Amino acid sequence: MLTNFRLPALVVAAALATAAPRALSAQAECPVDLFTPAQLGQASILINKAAEDPATEEGLKALRDAGRILGDARRFGGNPIGYSMVRAQLFILWMHREDTPAVMTPADLGMGRDRETRIELITTVDSLFTAVETALPDCMADIDRWRQSGPWNQRITAAYRHISAGQLDSAEYFAGQAQILDRRSPFLYNALAQIAAGRDDLPGMLGHLDKAIELAAQDTSLDETTRQMRTQYASVLQGYAAGLPDAAERNRELTRAARIFLELGLATPMAQDGPAFLSQVLDIGMLTSNDTLINDVLTPLLSTPDSFPDISLLLGGETARMKSRTEDAMALYRAALAKNPNIRDANYFLSYLLLEANKPAEALPLTQKLIELDPSNPDNYMMASIAARQTAQAESNAQQKAALTRQADQLGTQESRMPQRVQVLAFERRAEGAKIDGSIENRGRAAKAFTLEISFLDAQGAVVETVTATTAEIAPNGVGEFSATATKPGIVAWKYAPIP
Repeated sequence: MLTNFRLPALVVAAALATAAPRALSAQAECPVDLFTPAQLGQASILINKAAEDPATEEGLKALRDAGRILGDARRFGGNPIGYSMVRAQLFILWMHREDTPAVMTPADLGMGRDRETRIELITTVDSLFTAVETALPDCMADIDRWRQSGPWNQRITAAYRHISAGQLDSAEYFAGQAQILDRRSPFLYNALAQIAAGRDDLPGMLGHLDKAIELAAQDTSLDETTRQMRTQYASVLQGYAAGLPDAAERNRELTRAARIFLELGLATPMAQDGPAFLSQVLDIGMLTSNDTLINDVLTPLLSTPDSFPDISLLLGGETARMKSRTEDAMALYRAALAKNPNIRDANYFLSYLLLEANKPAEALPLTQKLIELDPSNPDNYMMASIAARQTAQAESNAQQKAALTRQADQLGTQESRMPQRVQVLAFERRAEGAKIDGSIENRGRAAKAFTLEISFLDAQGAVVETVTATTAEIAPNGVGEFSATATKPGIVAWKYAPIP
């Protein structure tokens, strides 16, 4: 099954109306005439009274009294649109009552003695409102408040409830009922998208979700909902595209997903998921060899680095390095370290690029930071040794040259004699805490279990939380894994104590 793309319940609940709109509001919101002839005005006043609470006996009496006035259609031949509007409101208010059946007769509604004619309330309401909307498009906003009131809310809520329970046929029934009442709500199409996803109908799912996004984007109060649905759309499209056998079609659809991720990432670059959006774009750009996509991420990172968090700058630096854009990579690594000097990989790869460019003076302090953060990884000592040796070669002062050469030799010796190799393979920042995974190679002659004391750091380098990780016993030349999880917020980097 496709991933279930359910909007959070609180978002849905906040958007749905449960009370009935006041009938007289139409007079202020749209040009429909609710008071000609006078009997129509009387019925409107009664409906306005019933709207205060249709479930009470007083509300029921007002509904029946209004129905009695509206029962003779001949009275209202001169104002068919106003008559349609008031009748639709009457039927909507009847539907607010829990004991109202789906089909009623005019006699049931207080509209005369006819007990034979059957009125299906939900389709009749839609037909009447559609007639008003067609004649007076300016009334749509007011009619939407009626269409999306209690009866619609009950049905769309039931649809979501059945989606959550995996009861797709029932969900489809209630969504269909809601769709008759109102076809302009993004929550309706999101429900239909979930139903399609549950049936592995990807084209249907994307089509409905596209419509939901279009409608939600028209309401600024639904900005966060729109953002969620666009994220869902891009994620599903990316997963679908990755499995397409035709390379051209695969790349085209992946690029379409990347464009959505790019818009999301650039719109809110400092949001928690901003770096993840840009990461997806860069990954797709690398996968499809689409340099335009990559450039569309790197250009704003390079031109306005202060607008982005350190992790986005680090991702940009990594991509620029892999694309052999050395100057851009170094600029992005520097920008990332300006915000968070304890990023191990930014220190490592900037050192590497600086040494390649024969700039050891800038690289040397970075290699020292590497050893401070990652002290049981011999690769860092090798990098520091190279930096010291290159610096010595450029040094004209004999005494300083000799000191740097000795430092290079000592670092080289430490690298070769280190009894283990620690490698951090993954570091995941979380809203609350962080997780680190890695491996330890036993370079000694005896089997041994290793213990790491890992400190998780904030952006200023202060220790937020310390966690101990221990491997199983590792044979000589073998490799074991370790993992550690922190739970406190504000973690952006790590370091660990040297293994004795």
